[in-house]
Amino acid sequence: MPANDAHALARLRGLAANPSLSGEPLLRMLALGERVRPFVFSRPMWTDAAFETLATHPDNQLRGALAEAPGITPAQRARLAADPAPFVRVSVILGPFRYRWELGKPLMPHEAYARLADDPHPNVRLMFDTCDHAPADLLPSSAPRPAPDPEELAEAARDEYAPRRAWAARAAAAAGPRCGTDPDAPPALIDRLSRDEEPIVRGWVASDPRLSPARILQLLDEPTAAGRAAANPSLPEPTWERIFTDAA
Repeated sequence: MPANDAHALARLRGLAANPSLSGEPLLRMLALGERVRPFVFSRPMWTDAAFETLATHPDNQLRGALAEAPGITPAQRARLAADPAPFVRVSVILGPFRYRWELGKPLMPHEAYARLADDPHPNVRLMFDTCDHAPADLLPSSAPRPAPDPEELAEAARDEYAPRRAWAARAAAAAGPRCGTDPDAPPALIDRLSRDEEPIVRGWVASDPRLSPARILQLLDEPTAAGRAAANPSLPEPTWERIFTDAA
C-alpha cells in the first residue's frame, strides 16, 4: 500500500474493528501487524465466532490481548479467566487498559474472580491481589488502594508482557470517544443522516448496521466516512477482499 494512501488504510482499520470479521479473515487481518492490531482489539463487541477464533488460538499473546479487550462480554472474559496459560489469566486480571484505573468495577461474574483468587499459579494469585476491578470481599483488604504506578508495573512485569501492554495502549487510543445513534431511530432517519451535507454527520452514522448494504458501499468510498463504513457489521462480505487488496 502506498504510504500516502490514507483512504485505504482507514478502510482496512475499519474492517479490523468490524464485529463481523472472524475466522480466517480475522487471522489474516492480525497477520498484518501493528498497523491494524489495535483496531481489532478495540472493537465494541465480539461475536461468538470472532471470540472463538482467538480464544482457541494457540498463541498466548493473542489470547492475552483478547482478555484485555474492552468489548468482550462478562461471560467471555470469565471463560478466559479459566485459560490454561497463566499469562492469559494475568491478562484477565489486568483488564481493559482504558478502564484499568476504575476501581471496584467488576468485569465478570463473582465466581470467575473467586477462581483467580485461588489460582494454582503463584504469579496469578500475586497479581490478583492488585486487581482493581475485583470484588472487595476477595481481596486481602477491603480498604481503598491507590492505583498502581504504571512505571512500577512495567518494571515488575516480565518481558513477555511488553508487547501486550503496547497493543492495549494503542487499542485504547484507537477506540476514542464512541458516538452512538438512537437505537429506536428508524432506518429511514439513519439513511437521511448518512446523506447529510456535513461530512462529520455522514461519518458519524456510517457504522450503523441499519444502513442498507448499498449505502454502506457508497460511504466506503468517502474518505471521511470510509473507516466507520468498513466497521459496519452490515458491510457485505464480498467487499472484505477488496479492502484487503487495496491495502496490500
